[in-house]
Amino acid sequence: MQYVALLRGINVSGKNAVKMIDLENLIENIGYFNVSTYKQSGNVIFESNQEIHTFEMEKLLESKMKEHFGLDISVLIRSKKNFAKYLKINPFQHEYSTDNDKYHITFLKENVVFSPEIFENINFGDDKFCIIDSEIYLYCPNGYGKTKLNNIFFEKKLKTTATTRNWNTVEFLAK
Repeated sequence: MQYVALLRGINVSGKNAVKMIDLENLIENIGYFNVSTYKQSGNVIFESNQEIHTFEMEKLLESKMKEHFGLDISVLIRSKKNFAKYLKINPFQHEYSTDNDKYHITFLKENVVFSPEIFENINFGDDKFCIIDSEIYLYCPNGYGKTKLNNIFFEKKLKTTATTRNWNTVEFLAK
C-alpha cells in the first residue's frame, strides 16, 4: 500500500531544515520502501507491504524526527488513494476559479466534531472553507498568504494539528 506523510513546518523560511535525502533514508530505515519526496516542504510518498495504522506511524515518525534531526515536527499520514478522492470532492473547484493557486487543503491530525458557532462573527472576506472528515478545503481568491484561514487559525479553533498543501501539490501526490 502507498502512503503520503505530510510533515508540518520543515524547510520553511530557513527553519527546521531537513535534507530530503536524509528524510527518505530515515523512512527507509524504519522499514518502508519506494520512498520519494516532493519539493522541499515535507511531502513523502512511501510504500508498505501491509496496511499500517497511520496514528502509530505518525507517532513513530515524529519520534524519529526528534531523535535524528532534533526537531519537534508534526506528521500527518494519509493513504495515497485518498488523494484521488480529495481531487474529486473539492466543493469549490467547479463553482469558482479554474486557477489552481486559489485552492488548498488543510489536513487535520484527526477528524473533528465542531460546532459552526465557533466560526460565527468572523469575517473571512472572499475566502471560503468546507470541512469534510479530517480535511478542510479552501478557496482563497487573494492567495493563501493573505487569508485568515491558515494552520494556526484552524488549530486554535479546532484544537488539533493542521498542515496545508496547495492544489498543485495535492494533484502531484494523487498521481
